[in-house]
Amino acid sequence: MRKIISLTLILLMVVGGTVSVFATERDLAVHNQVNIEARNIIESHGAEFVDISYKNIYIPQELHFDTMEEFEAFFSQHMRAVARQNMNTEALSLDLLYLIEPMNIINGTRYVSVSRLRFFGVMPAWENIRVRITVSGGHITAARVTNSYFTGANIGVSRTHLDGTATLQNGNANVAAHGTITFGVAIDGFPIGMTIRETWSNVVRPNS
Repeated sequence: MRKIISLTLILLMVVGGTVSVFATERDLAVHNQVNIEARNIIESHGAEFVDISYKNIYIPQELHFDTMEEFEAFFSQHMRAVARQNMNTEALSLDLLYLIEPMNIINGTRYVSVSRLRFFGVMPAWENIRVRITVSGGHITAARVTNSYFTGANIGVSRTHLDGTATLQNGNANVAAHGTITFGVAIDGFPIGMTIRETWSNVVRPNS
């Protein structure tokens, strides 16, 4: 009787272990398939797929998608907004407002920031362009974009500054910052990361 019980326990342990292994292999297979499909969607829009499965990145609940179709609809809409902005300097639909740091100086050189409020899920982040300007006689006579970056509660979102441009027009400076934004989403519970290249611009005035 004891041999039968012992044999039964051993079989249960083996079967249990096998089920556990199969479950792990199944999860891995699903995760790999999610990565493949997500990569195809992301790269088809000119963005870069990023493996964040090994990173501890916060993903807002609003960026959790149950199906690949839901993610594709979101990402396609987002990339269309980015494309419109890159071409026409329009604000993304996720933006709330623009603020320009008051200057009110007649002559001299200083740094100013042009900022806008972005939302990734419910997490706000200020996206800033840092500009070095020289003002003479109430007009901007020189301008140079030195940096672009995020500030605020931008958990799980990062911005990398690539370069910037500044042109003078009617005493003002038209500035643009080129960079990449990296953030994560979850598809069917699996984390996916992406890097998007974007450009946005605004005007710096000597007496905002």
